[in-house]
Amino acid sequence: MEDVEAIVSLLLGMWFFITARRKTLFRKRLLIARRNTEEAEGRLMAIVQRGRDYSRTTQRQRYSKLGCHRRPCVWMLDRATEWWGVIVPSFTHTQWVENFRMSEETYVYLCNKLRPAMERQDTTFRECIPLKKRVAIALWKLSTGSE
Repeated sequence: MEDVEAIVSLLLGMWFFITARRKTLFRKRLLIARRNTEEAEGRLMAIVQRGRDYSRTTQRQRYSKLGCHRRPCVWMLDRATEWWGVIVPSFTHTQWVENFRMSEETYVYLCNKLRPAMERQDTTFRECIPLKKRVAIALWKLSTGSE
């Protein structure tokens, strides 16, 4: 019976030793993997930063060749905005109907219906014309017959 107990205790001791060794090896491998991951991330971030620096440098060189020190403004043309910003808001109900051939409530309803199809977004080159302004211009041109 003592032999069986000795064998069992020997086997349990070996099992504990092997388990502890596995845990130690696992921790070492995990530490190495984390270190490798950190190094790889560091190398990747260095590559990304070099790309950003190169991109900024080439942009600066291009802009300096063009004689400007900021992003180019393409399609920017200053136009008079007094019609929409000053004159139209001062319209009375009668003037609104005369110029647009519909009431302001109908105009707002029309804008809300057209919004999904006609809504635009600002870009880096220019600001879009608001939907209400575009609809108002179209209605005014159609209703007054102006060219």
